[in-house]
Amino acid sequence: MVEERARELIEQIAGDASLTDDMDDAQAQQLLAWGMARARWLASRSADMDALQAEGYLEAQMQALRHLIRRINRLMGTLPQADAPTLAHRLQQIFEAADLVDSVSSDPPADLHAAAQQIAALPADAALAQVMAYLKVEAKEPAEGRSEAASAEPPEAPPPASAIPPEAPKRRPGAPPPSWESAERKE
Repeated sequence: MVEERARELIEQIAGDASLTDDMDDAQAQQLLAWGMARARWLASRSADMDALQAEGYLEAQMQALRHLIRRINRLMGTLPQADAPTLAHRLQQIFEAADLVDSVSSDPPADLHAAAQQIAALPADAALAQVMAYLKVEAKEPAEGRSEAASAEPPEAPPPASAIPPEAPKRRPGAPPPSWESAERKE
């Protein structure tokens, strides 16, 4: 059930071009990936709810999440020409919207005007990264026994090739470690 809910919520984010229409593709993809991870988290939060409770909870939370994404989109769309007071106002709107989404909280800077000036001076990728750094997300899933499909955290990236010792045996992705194979043979 959680996987089905997560899939539906992710489709709501991925299928709505208006969420990121003011952003470049690279920034839009980054923001959408973040939004889809939050949608997965929300779906996992509904695991212990009956269908009616889950529907009400998810509808309200997805509305708040889409609103937050749109506010970030709006800020990013005004970056090249916006003045610091306008950006500070948009940052404040983002922080207010973030605090309405379960698993997200804002950590606003003490001086919004200075933060807005800093963001205005950054390239788009760095500006988005700075805005996202002000948003804190809950890392752990709320439901016990969660499935991998409902995970809010992206899968751990493999270590870079330079971090793998040259003497390490090569094995295909997903294959069990050699220690498992030798344990199976002993049994």
